[in-house]
Amino acid sequence: MLASVGIRGDAARLEQAGFAGYLPKSVSPLQLREVLCRVWNNRRTQAPLVTRHTLAEAKAAISNSSHTAGIPQQSLRILLAEDNSINQTLAVRLFQKIGCQHISDAQNGKQAVEILAHESYDLVFMDCQMPAIGGYEATAEIRTRFPNHIPIIAMTANAMPGDRGKCLKADMEAYIPKPIQPNAL
Repeated sequence: MLASVGIRGDAARLEQAGFAGYLPKSVSPLQLREVLCRVWNNRRTQAPLVTRHTLAEAKAAISNSSHTAGIPQQSLRILLAEDNSINQTLAVRLFQKIGCQHISDAQNGKQAVEILAHESYDLVFMDCQMPAIGGYEATAEIRTRFPNHIPIIAMTANAMPGDRGKCLKADMEAYIPKPIQPNAL
């Protein structure tokens, strides 16, 4: 919902009424895009209302976590297998915000397997539902074809209770529901 004037308590009332996102005017194109992307990615979950404040909190969390965990993030080579260009752009930006600079992308699982046949990566972020070959099938093929164990992290819009177990059973190391929360990285 876009509102011409923001009044204290609007967000709570709108969330209770079933709205997924709320922005009082004036809105920059970037803010509108970010809210629309989050709302779209949250459509299958019971995510809280997306507002300019939740976007600001997410950005703050990214900047506060960029030097944690002692990982030399600049040198990590990441392969991102994601068929949705908006999700791909957002994920790349999140990786870059936390200091990862070597990010390659694949449009589907088949392309991810082909890329891994020619280049080495430290980490793979794999969408579970993609055309050609999905994330589960691509993970099985990667585990069969490549002797060096590459950590694969599942990314999926499915946030149902059994999905985490399904990803781990498919020999993925971790599971991150979409939209990706900066602290999850």
